[in-house]
Amino acid sequence: AMSAAFWSLDILMSFNTGFYHSHALMMTRQAVAMHYFKSYLFWDVLMVWLDVLILAEFLPGSGRAFRALRLLRIAKLQRLNTTIDDYCASFGAQWLIFVIAILKQLAFIYLLAHVYACAWYFLGRSFA
Repeated sequence: AMSAAFWSLDILMSFNTGFYHSHALMMTRQAVAMHYFKSYLFWDVLMVWLDVLILAEFLPGSGRAFRALRLLRIAKLQRLNTTIDDYCASFGAQWLIFVIAILKQLAFIYLLAHVYACAWYFLGRSFA
């Protein structure tokens, strides 16, 4: 329930979040709405819809597969990454962009090691 509420509020907030177009900040409601319609609205509504279906238990037996689909929210992190890069570049902090890139690579390596460890654990348990 908390997840569906959060992402529903995120949709509303996204209609109030400006964006940059050709080095100009666009803040008009119409421009923001059109940009959101063209970029993330479909995926955001899909994620909320999946949450509601899982909560309402309209998907008996397949809830686990649809929960895995909710991992697509990670794609929204790309938008955060772009925002942070733009913010750092506007203040001349390119070194911070480099540090963040290194931290992202380390996080990816950690995630990959975790997936491999889970696979080895699964193999060990299935053949024991």
